[in-house]
Amino acid sequence: MRKIAILFPGIRYSVECPLLYFGGKLMKKLGYEVVGLNYDVKDTKLDPEKFFDKAKKQIEKKIKKLDLQPDDQVVFVEKSVGTVLGLWVERKISAKVYHVVLTPVRATMSYLTEETNVCYMVMGSEDEFLKPEKMKEACDKYHIQGEILEGLGHRLEDRNDPVRSLEILSHILQNMEQGVCEATSGTGC
Repeated sequence: MRKIAILFPGIRYSVECPLLYFGGKLMKKLGYEVVGLNYDVKDTKLDPEKFFDKAKKQIEKKIKKLDLQPDDQVVFVEKSVGTVLGLWVERKISAKVYHVVLTPVRATMSYLTEETNVCYMVMGSEDEFLKPEKMKEACDKYHIQGEILEGLGHRLEDRNDPVRSLEILSHILQNMEQGVCEATSGTGC
């Protein structure tokens, strides 16, 4: 069995940005091979459907190269539009996937089902891309450990206080680790 974590970035939030960079470091600490994806979609002002169509084609090829097997333990760490892409990819592969959903967007909600294994979901109360009550409804409906962080926007940072931003990041990473460990019954730790 292979343990692999795949990082799905947002449009303007790469795998080098804090949540995914340190999320990847955490997954490596837990014994996972870490693969960071990127989308070579030049025009980020495309309407969402065109963006998803272009990104899906690229990701499908990259995921196929990973040759994921049914007995692999796979964690997708997803940010923003990456949450939609990760949930979409899960439907295309045979491996069981655990999701860490960072700042979901509206379209994310339509991909969640009773069978979706979400270890942890988090967003800010001031996120412009999803109303907090929509995430709360989904968490209640699908029994997801979700968290809404007060006063934060889509990047889950305090724009005026870098020290507080680091504290928030640490908090999220701790919850991510706990969520992955619990969801995988300890085999993911």
